[in-house]
Amino acid sequence: ISWDAITDRMLYGIFYGYSVAECLFSTDGKYIIFDPTSRADGTKGIAVRRRERFRYASPERGGGLVLLTDNAGLAGEPMPEQNFWTFAVGDDNTDNPYGLGLANALYWPVKFKRNGIDYWLIFLDRLGTPTIKASLPAGIFTGQDASSRAQREGIKEALAAIQSDSGILLPDTAVIELLEASKSGVGTYDQLCDRMDGAISKLIVSQTMTSDDGSSLAQATVHQDVSETVTKADADLICQSFTDGPAARLTGWNFSEGTPVPKIWRQVESGDDLEKMATRDKTIIDMGFKPGLAYIRETYGQHWQESQAPVAATLEERTGDPMNPLPPVEFTELPPVVTAAIHQRRQDQQDIKDASVDIA
Repeated sequence: ISWDAITDRMLYGIFYGYSVAECLFSTDGKYIIFDPTSRADGTKGIAVRRRERFRYASPERGGGLVLLTDNAGLAGEPMPEQNFWTFAVGDDNTDNPYGLGLANALYWPVKFKRNGIDYWLIFLDRLGTPTIKASLPAGIFTGQDASSRAQREGIKEALAAIQSDSGILLPDTAVIELLEASKSGVGTYDQLCDRMDGAISKLIVSQTMTSDDGSSLAQATVHQDVSETVTKADADLICQSFTDGPAARLTGWNFSEGTPVPKIWRQVESGDDLEKMATRDKTIIDMGFKPGLAYIRETYGQHWQESQAPVAATLEERTGDPMNPLPPVEFTELPPVVTAAIHQRRQDQQDIKDASVDIA
């Protein structure tokens, strides 16, 4: 099954409060497995469904999962529990099966930001195109006769034409003015949007520095650790929910009672700094301690083996000559008298050896 795609869709339950997925089972002739065959909608094994199509029945009806249909209405049709994988998060009790997602806390920051941007755009429109004001005599402004009403309508049309036409006609009794904004808007709308962005970032990723600039390396490192902690918590939530649900059911169906349920988890922690650990281990070794093979394999990998003690090289390996294994030794030349005495001594020793052989 496409585990990454499935968990990506299921993780939206953290935003909405709960998720619903349908488990599509089949058999390979020996075991019950997730169906590897693709359905018409492209799903196989596990299909994450639209959560708004499902409800939980009242306690009087068992409180189980139901599917809203045209025939059943809001009461819904009961769904087989063993065919669905659900989880709920965020609420402070288990009485609410729908959970309390991040969307609940994000509602007001998002609403304030959207409204702030709407007013900001209106302000920028007023700043770029000032409001046009026309001053009329009181008699024309308040008059209800046909002539006064016609003059007022003509002035309105002239004001509307100012923005598009190159020239307009006005009576000399009308005075046209431009009302410009007295404030720049800096420090008001932009600050509101920044505050709301910070609130949204904290709610979703629990920190802001990985999405903003201007922070120090030390602060960014701490905030990155917070982000990794949130990632691990989300991964553990999904994996534990799957272990307690579909994994436990498949184990119970396929194996004997009491068989341990296999656990699935994601490795999200960053690896240790091996260079720092090697430096630390070398310091400990220099103090006279020797690390065990189990520690070496656990820390640096299973492919490590203990090195053998070095074996002394043979004479042949040192000289490269099997017939003359001893390396040649150079000496200082002896005086001729000494050399002659040595040869005479060796000759005398050879004569004694030959005589002893004859006697024997």
